[in-house]
Amino acid sequence: MNQQPSAPPNSLTSSDGGMSLSLQATLDLLAQTIVNALGFEVAVVNLALPDGSLKVVSCVGPPEVRDTLLGTVESNDTWNRILAASGKWGLLCFLDHAEVVDGADMLSWIPDMEVSDEPDAWHPEDALFAPLYASDKSLLGVLSVDVPRDGKRPDKMTCDALEAFALSAALALEHATLRSRTEEAVGLLRHLATHDTVTGVGNRSLLMERLNAAVEARDATGSPFAVLFMDLNGFKRVNDAHSHAMGDRVLRAVAQHLQSMTRPEDIVARWGGDEFTLLADNVRDDAAARELGERVESAISTPIVLGDDEFEVTASIGVAFSSANDKATADDLLHNADAAMYQAKRHGHGVWVYDESLRVAAQQRLHVEALLRTALTHSRLVLHFQPIIAVHDGSVAAVEALLRLKDDDGSLLHPSAFVSAAEELGLLVDIEHAVIWKACQQAKAWERAGHDLRLSVNISVRQLSDIDAFESVLLGALEDNGLPARKLTCEITEHASLDVSAHTSQGMRRLVAAGVSFSVDDFGTGFGSMTYLRAMPIQEIKIDRSFITHAPTERTAAAIVRAHAILASELGVRCVAEGVESSEQHTLIAAVGVGFAQGYLYQEPVTADQLLDRLDALTLTSEPAQLTGR
Repeated sequence: MNQQPSAPPNSLTSSDGGMSLSLQATLDLLAQTIVNALGFEVAVVNLALPDGSLKVVSCVGPPEVRDTLLGTVESNDTWNRILAASGKWGLLCFLDHAEVVDGADMLSWIPDMEVSDEPDAWHPEDALFAPLYASDKSLLGVLSVDVPRDGKRPDKMTCDALEAFALSAALALEHATLRSRTEEAVGLLRHLATHDTVTGVGNRSLLMERLNAAVEARDATGSPFAVLFMDLNGFKRVNDAHSHAMGDRVLRAVAQHLQSMTRPEDIVARWGGDEFTLLADNVRDDAAARELGERVESAISTPIVLGDDEFEVTASIGVAFSSANDKATADDLLHNADAAMYQAKRHGHGVWVYDESLRVAAQQRLHVEALLRTALTHSRLVLHFQPIIAVHDGSVAAVEALLRLKDDDGSLLHPSAFVSAAEELGLLVDIEHAVIWKACQQAKAWERAGHDLRLSVNISVRQLSDIDAFESVLLGALEDNGLPARKLTCEITEHASLDVSAHTSQGMRRLVAAGVSFSVDDFGTGFGSMTYLRAMPIQEIKIDRSFITHAPTERTAAAIVRAHAILASELGVRCVAEGVESSEQHTLIAAVGVGFAQGYLYQEPVTADQLLDRLDALTLTSEPAQLTGR
């Protein structure tokens, strides 16, 4: 019995109702064989749809019969009534016109045919069909035949053959169903493996797959493209102020903004955390790549409204353009885009296109990292020393140990060139421990030479976060070298903020009780200068050189220097002016009451031996130790 209700296709059919060619060919051959071998004019295979209705997928027979039968039953209700009225013929079902209840209403769709008066004659109201069941007893479809050529109801042999064909049809449909479900599962797994579960865009696996393909296409055809690496600025605040669930919603909104301004062939991917990437084909040149980055920045900064909350998100974006002559690999391009992104982040936010200067900087960075990894084992740590003088008489009151990193060619790198890299590599603490020990050793050598000098060494706040380990290292260095604790001052450099805990403060107070001093370097410019004064036992503040440089010519700068001196006096701590390079600066700091100073006016940083020679010369002449290094 033919059914063609209007319903969505199942997993075996495409969106336009088509099937896989192999299944279609199998069912067509089956229907054709039934017609040719069993003596029916029409054989029809109906496919069960998810809503329980049936759809004709294969039909063999005269055109006039097919045109009449196909699509004539449009409701599931009619089909269910036909099933209820049909009798069982083994695996087959037979609709006998003589037994149909309310037949005129139910069978009004059946076309007129010539009716024989013989008892076993086939009537137009008769129907022979086989429900096709899967191994789990679910309905796959229906195989139906109609209009036997001899005009009689089929005999047992014909019915047995038809049952065999029905089993074949069921096996074909079940196999196709399982294969379709497998393909759907594989497709789902493929999607999950290549897409981010939070935002729905691609993940790094998909990005790398497409990026490698873009590199191959570039090498083969010269097709240019661009890679963008994006980092959302300050996104952690969203999670902290709201929740991670809200953070995920914001990430989804950002992903949607990115997709809204890109082409279908572009790949938007979440690299991880709050980082996204974009691969764009057919980008003309660097200028077009920069313009793309600016459009992306604009799209990301579109306000995001989620309920009663509005979020303004900004991004730092790095762009790597790859032209026909470029030989960069996929990994190279990602590294370049990432380096450009960090350059943009160093400028606050915005777009930065990777260029030659960044390449040189990246190579230098790699070189510095290699030097740092061998700094302790290859004696690359070199200490220079700069005097700290008493402003009132020019005598040397202390010496600051300043670290340099020795390059392979013997040249020395300033801390600004390697400290941040050492911190990121996790080497800064070990390097500072080595510096403390070497500095203590040198101070003891000066003591033996007759110079009683207080020594200042720089420590990062990271040291203080593990105050127990720092206390052990510091006291060990003093004991190993026989240096009194009163001769050591630790200058706290503020590369990052420190949450000063009670435990940290207690450990520092134990060191102060032992004689060690603590100083805040670059006071007034760091994360927590005032917090340190309140929470830590501080004996010294050092005025940052940026204030000293402009103090003689700018009223504001001079007022800041004076305020530092007053603050130090009120707190009873030493006040040191850094970066004094002119007599005008010296005169000003003396006038406002700054007690100590260091800078090139008095002495540039020199080696231990050079400083000792100059200290010895001063001792011989009995002159105040106002040295000059120029």
